[in-house]
Amino acid sequence: MTGLGKLADRETDAALGGAFAKGSTAHTHPADDIALSDDEKHPRALSDSKTKKPKDKDIKPDAVTLDIQKRSEKYQRGTPAKQKGKEKARSKTAQAKLTHARNQRDAAVLEAARSEALLTEESGFMEAEHMERTYKVTQKDLASHVDISSAAKIFDLSLPDFGPYSLSYTPNGRHMLIGGRKGHIACMNWRSGKLGCELHLRETVRDVCWLHNDQLFAVAQKKHAFIYDHTGAEVHCLQKHIEPTALGFLPYHFLLASTGMTGRLV
Repeated sequence: MTGLGKLADRETDAALGGAFAKGSTAHTHPADDIALSDDEKHPRALSDSKTKKPKDKDIKPDAVTLDIQKRSEKYQRGTPAKQKGKEKARSKTAQAKLTHARNQRDAAVLEAARSEALLTEESGFMEAEHMERTYKVTQKDLASHVDISSAAKIFDLSLPDFGPYSLSYTPNGRHMLIGGRKGHIACMNWRSGKLGCELHLRETVRDVCWLHNDQLFAVAQKKHAFIYDHTGAEVHCLQKHIEPTALGFLPYHFLLASTGMTGRLV
């Protein structure tokens, strides 16, 4: 019995060994090997070659960029190319501040050039020839030399009794304020021709001035400067503005300045 058991064990081990041998040869069969190309063996190199970006030097600027660069030359201060080499500091903190200041300067130059590119219209002017005087040119003479939209804005006001007149426009240019030397005050929307208010102060008026909008205006009268609203009601008397001759309003500071007979600027 013992010999038969040993024989059976040997046969079992042989059978199992053959099975393992067949399994190992099945995995290494030459028919199952697939030839891989160089691109498949190195996928990272392939991805790097496909996603390679061109350098900034290789990119040619378009016409708009060239125009902005040309416009920015007149906004440069000093010689930026030479300044960059000289702006070296001993400490990293100071060098960072210099770099930040230089970047801000370059950004300001670029923004100024871009804003100029958006201004497609040029301000008009009138040039006199030889001994000609510009104040002698009338509106009728200008109407034939300007565009249609500008010619449509020309209008006439016949005010012969209370002049001479001083006038002022609101910041948006829509409302006009006039003041006659003999006390006539009027404000109006000159585009629509609608009259806002009209006053007769019965004293000398030297100058008029709109404030921050079309709701309030200042008048330089004989003794002091007065503020009125758009309905013509008196709002305030500025007693420190003594005998004012000219008025000026600073819209960004909300300050009213005047010069007077005393020679003081208030």
